[in-house]
Amino acid sequence: SSGINAEYGGAYNEGACVLECKDRYLHDNCSCVNIAPPENNGKYKPCTLQQWAECGLNSYMEWYNNYTDTSRSEAFCHCQKGCEEIKYESEISSSSVSENYVDLIFGGVGPILKGFSQKEYGIEYNSREDIMKNLMVMEVLFTSMQKYEVREVITYDLGNLFGDVGGVLGLFLGASIFTILEFLLFAVVSTAKYCCKATAMGWLDLTGYLNEG
Repeated sequence: SSGINAEYGGAYNEGACVLECKDRYLHDNCSCVNIAPPENNGKYKPCTLQQWAECGLNSYMEWYNNYTDTSRSEAFCHCQKGCEEIKYESEISSSSVSENYVDLIFGGVGPILKGFSQKEYGIEYNSREDIMKNLMVMEVLFTSMQKYEVREVITYDLGNLFGDVGGVLGLFLGASIFTILEFLLFAVVSTAKYCCKATAMGWLDLTGYLNEG
């Protein structure tokens, strides 16, 4: 996981591991990835439009089918859940580009956009209609500033186990720790009395033998 930590934003998390799994699969099959990860250091190169159309898309769909198959996903991508993980819920909202925005773009950078046309793939920027059809403006932002924290806490530990076992024993056997101590005390006192009695009888026998002698 050290490579994942360095290339996908620091500490290990399951999402970064899945991205690494996907990028490795695409790179092995197509020698490129759809989006180069941050702090990549030249390990992965993004696919060109031609590479993505000829190889990348099919390889990605193969990886997606394998990963989403619950019977093979764990063996396909060895990604375990992290101790701590931050997730952001994503939402997508889309609308067509306004005509005023198209006029502004076409009048300002229209000649530059023409250089990005790919006629063989049906992508052109030669007119306002082409820009409305092929241009996309993407904004990434937080929809809410609320924060939710979910923790997994051990609620049944070893102390709870001993307490429950002791309670069950006390209920069914009528025994407690005081009863056990009393039993041990009784055993010690009984043993001491027996030993003292046996010793006293031995001295009496010895005294009687000497007197007779």
